[in-house]
This record gives sequence, structure tokens and C-alpha cells, in this order.
Amino acid sequence: MRLSWLIIACTVLVACGAPAPKMPTIRGFSQVMVQNPTWSFPGREIEAAQLLSGQNGNQSYTFQARISISKTELHLLAIDTFGRRAMEINWGQNGLRTSRADWLPETVLSEDVLKHIMLVYWPTRDVTSQLLSNYAIMDDKKHQRRVVSNGKDIITITYASNRENAWSETTIFEDQRLKQQLTIQSSEITNE
Repeated sequence: MRLSWLIIACTVLVACGAPAPKMPTIRGFSQVMVQNPTWSFPGREIEAAQLLSGQNGNQSYTFQARISISKTELHLLAIDTFGRRAMEINWGQNGLRTSRADWLPETVLSEDVLKHIMLVYWPTRDVTSQLLSNYAIMDDKKHQRRVVSNGKDIITITYASNRENAWSETTIFEDQRLKQQLTIQSSEITNE
């Protein structure tokens, strides 16, 4: 019995002293949208839990996030698979406040994550007003949204059924320029 407790204790101590895994580099979202997006309410209040799994070349990563959207503010808290706080975003009528963990690569910016959320979930009219002038949103299919520039697809967002149900389904975000893919498994939390 004592030996099993000693083995467990040593395992925990070794695991706690192990270096954290190297986080992937994510970049590029800011090249599509304005630097400081203006607050816009996406149409309804949301509480959602998400599992984000990404692929960037041969690197993969996973985060858990909790998103809360009211008529006046979005709040996001993301943690890694070890439960470490990765970033926090508060965005609303009073502006944008963000924080991020020091262990995240410099290229992983909270502002870019916010823009990503807008591209996936916000109504077309609200996203279009935040795009840089040489980009456009194409909602040409019920289950897909594309960001195009000069006739070329830059970003493709594929919904399991449609954007209106995306808070309770799986959505795939692909950046063709950077060869990145992000799968978002989202579950809307209701008080029912």
C-alpha cells in the first residue's frame, strides 16, 4: 500500500516538473480584418463551451474555451489541456481588454482570436464592415462562409449545418494561405 502511494507521489512530482509542451505558432487572422474591431452584438446572447483543435503544418494543439456574449460584451477564457489559463478577452461597448499567458508564442494574439470568432459566428453585415478593403465575405452556400481577395479563397469556414446553428455544432476554419486548419466543437449552454 505504501509503495503504491510512493509511486503515485513520484509520478505526480515528475509530471509537475516536466516542461510544458511547445505551443504552436498561429498568425495571419489580423491580415484580413481591421486592427481594433468595433463592438457589435451578434443578435442573441450566448453561453458556450468549446474544444478547439488545430493543425499548423505538422504541429497540433488543443484548447478549451468558455464564451459568454451579452448585449454589451463578449467574455472569453481559454485554457490549455493542462488547465493553464492561455488567454482572456473582454470586448464590448467600453473597448477591448485582453490578457495572454507568457508561455504562448508572441504570434498568438488575443486580438486575432477575437477576429476569428467574429469571422465564424457574427452576421455577414457586421463582419463585412470590419474587413480590410481588399477582402470580401461570401456566404454563397448555406453551410459555408468564405473570405476572398482578388477572386481567391483566403479563408473557408464550413458549418455542420449552417452559421445559425454553429454555437451547438462542429465548425471547420481553414486558412488556405497559411495552411492552417482549426476544428471548433461548440456546445451552447442553456439554463433549461
